[in-house]
This record gives sequence, C-alpha cells and structure tokens, in this order.
Amino acid sequence: MSLAGTLDTMSLTDLLQWIQQSRKTGTLIVHGERYSKRLLIREGSIVSSSSDDPTEHLGHFLLSQDRITENDLKKALETQRETGVMLGKILITVDLIKEPELKRMLVQKAEETIFGLFLWTDARFEFVDGPLPKEILVPLSLRIEDVLLRGMAWYDELQHIRREFASSLSVLARTDKPLPDEFSGARSLAKRILEKVDGRRCILDICMEIHASEFTVSKLLYLLFKQGYIKVEKNVSIRVTSPRKTFSGLLDEARERLSEGRPDEALKVADEAAPLSPHDIALRSLRDEAKAAIVQQLSKAGLEHDRIPVLLKRLEDLTGESLTPEGVFILSRVNGSWDVRAIVNLCPFPEAEALVHLKNLKDRGILSLEKPG
Repeated sequence: MSLAGTLDTMSLTDLLQWIQQSRKTGTLIVHGERYSKRLLIREGSIVSSSSDDPTEHLGHFLLSQDRITENDLKKALETQRETGVMLGKILITVDLIKEPELKRMLVQKAEETIFGLFLWTDARFEFVDGPLPKEILVPLSLRIEDVLLRGMAWYDELQHIRREFASSLSVLARTDKPLPDEFSGARSLAKRILEKVDGRRCILDICMEIHASEFTVSKLLYLLFKQGYIKVEKNVSIRVTSPRKTFSGLLDEARERLSEGRPDEALKVADEAAPLSPHDIALRSLRDEAKAAIVQQLSKAGLEHDRIPVLLKRLEDLTGESLTPEGVFILSRVNGSWDVRAIVNLCPFPEAEALVHLKNLKDRGILSLEKPG
C-alpha cells in the first residue's frame, strides 16, 4: 500500500505513527520548499536516511564534527568519482575513520535529518511500500517513538531560538564574559562556532564555515547567548514580500525564461514561486531542469570543472565589496590549486548555486578561471 499527501493535511507525527503501528517496510520521501529527504523504513523502524540538502550529506556532517578536513573530503570525493564506491567505505578504507565511529556519526546525522522535518509544515510526502536497497552502508535502527519525542523537543526549542535570533542573517558578537575552562581543551563544535562569532559574521556565514545546518548552529549559539558569552549585534528580520504574480503566473514566467535559455533567471522566478506552493510537482521538476541547464550552460561558458579559480584581488582589499555569504565562502577556498569541481563539492549549497556565484565573482573581476597546467 502506498500513501501520498501533504503535511498540512496529515502531520508528520501522524504519518510516522501510522508507519510504526502498521510496521511498514518501504521508503518515505518528503519534498520541502528547496530540498527533499528520504527515510528507509523496515518493519516500522528507520534504518537509513538521506537528503539532497548539502549540509546533511555525510561529508559535510563529518566536517561539521571536525572529524575530517576539507582536503580529506576533496581527496575522498575524487576517489568516489573514479571508483563509484560509497564515501563512508572510502573513509574507512583510508583509515580516516573507524567503522564503529562512522556508525555513531551516521546515527547522529540521521537524527538531525529527521528532526529537521519537524520544521517543514508545508511539504508533500509519499510513502511507497516495497523492498529496500540490498546495500545499506551502516544499517540503523531508530524507533519512531523515540524520534517523535526528541523531534518535538527540538521543535519547541527552535521557537525560543527564533524569539532571540530574528533570522539566519542576524549578526552576533562576543561579550566580555570569560570563557569556561572546557573551552580551552578539545575543539568541540561549540568552541569552533564561538571562534567564528566576531561581530561581522551572520548566522548563515557561520553555518557555511562550519559546514553545519542552520538549526544545529543556531541551537549552540542560543545556548552561548543564554549563558552570556555572545550578544546580538544586529537582529535582521527576513522581509516577506508579496509576490508579483500568482503561482501559475510565476510558473509560466519561469518556463518562459528557461525556454529562452536563461536558466539562472528561471531559477530566481521559481524561488519566488516556491513559498506559494512548495510541494508542487511541476515546480520541483522545473527547478531541477533549470539547475541542470545552469550547470551545462556555465560549463560551456568557461566554468569547466577542471578550471582553477585564481584571486585577482587580495581578500583584505574586498572589505568594501558587496559579497553574499556564499561568495565569501567560495573566495575563502580559492587557493590557486583547487579546481572548480573541488570548491563546488565543498560548498554547503547546491552545485548550480555555487557555479552562479563563481560566475558572478569572475564577471566582477574578483577572480579568474585558469586552465590547468
């Protein structure tokens, strides 16, 4: 038996309880405004999870936990591209992580992926009965009742966070309160996050630098805030503007831009339409098509994956430039040896977006793209 619907008609809690009580085996796919998540279920328990949100990929999760370096991930992804072997297996083979620790990390990553679903009040889901893939790197066994209890606790906590931090664009600064002794020891995630709080970076900047999700970073920042170690320097609210057209009008406009060979503009219009109907199948298909077209178009325009980005200006001379958090992240990874592919793979945002930001930096004369060798 298959089941499909939206989370505003059947809540995530009710959906997971139905799966558990029926001891279902199959795949639950949830489509949100920007990303999709997939849960593999065996007899009512969650055995695996995945997401197309880059911050929830295994490599970025291990980066956020300081278990591997960006250079480690770069090399592992190169091996994966050449061999097709799963990333986790590669990291175990080259002895960057032991299998027991990887399993613990995968459980933690799966929980964060699942708990994030409690924030998706307007999303489309489909549960498909059927056998699971034969190869699951490290099978999990998460009881749904435990997930529900912890997920609701996370949701309640987020409401408190949002009352203090208006949005991910809010800028935080350190206070004069001395740090506790535990901050002088190992490089915990909280310590690494605190090191990025400088009165200039917003929460989104910190998320990208740490390779962690907004919720994970905000949760630790909120704890530091309540303990008096940081303060809000600039609380920035995200303004919700009225759309220029109806959803169908915006969808038609996005299709027109795509047919005219302007996929980047099509994606912008589609992003404007997304809040009006985030789980629309036609919109999701159009966005995927636009992203693929952007990658193909920019590759033909000189953004081939083997090109080497080279800075044309010193980073310290870019203070007055109007740069997005994504642009700042990319510039901080330009070292004269990593190619476009390596930098894009390290970006905690989709490939098409990374390539658009690279092109903008190139067009503004901030960097060039050189041929290898």
